[in-house]
Amino acid sequence: METYLHKYFVNKELTSFLIRLIDDIFFQCTSERFKNIADTISLDKEKYIEEYIPDTDDDGNCVAVLAQNAMIALSYCLNFINEEDVTAIEYCSKKMIETVDIYALSALQIDSSDALVSQEKTIQLRILNMIKNMNCHINDNDIDGYRKQLEQYKMT
Repeated sequence: METYLHKYFVNKELTSFLIRLIDDIFFQCTSERFKNIADTISLDKEKYIEEYIPDTDDDGNCVAVLAQNAMIALSYCLNFINEEDVTAIEYCSKKMIETVDIYALSALQIDSSDALVSQEKTIQLRILNMIKNMNCHINDNDIDGYRKQLEQYKMT
């Protein structure tokens, strides 16, 4: 994700901000910190992210599409953190699966993305289980429902 943000965005300040945000959300977030993460990540940042989502109608190259997908997934992730609505994480999940598919077929130029998409879904199932086990206000039934939906389409 970071690689394509660096390649696409000329504004290094914006790229640095995005990388720090990604690190805060994905790599620095312990289960204890997750309960309070919405306090540190404001809705302003979500709106700020949405302003800079690349328009692939203007630039449809692979790097632009992957940067766009990264920004959209990040926006959905922020929405999930702020709203604790599983619908946002479902949208994020689908965007990441689409990204893996595009990356496999365009950037890696392999004939089939099935193996990479399957790996992505396995990782996402682990993440959903981790979210479910965190002590937060997210509806367990919603997470279980989406996990079952994701498992149904898992390729082997």
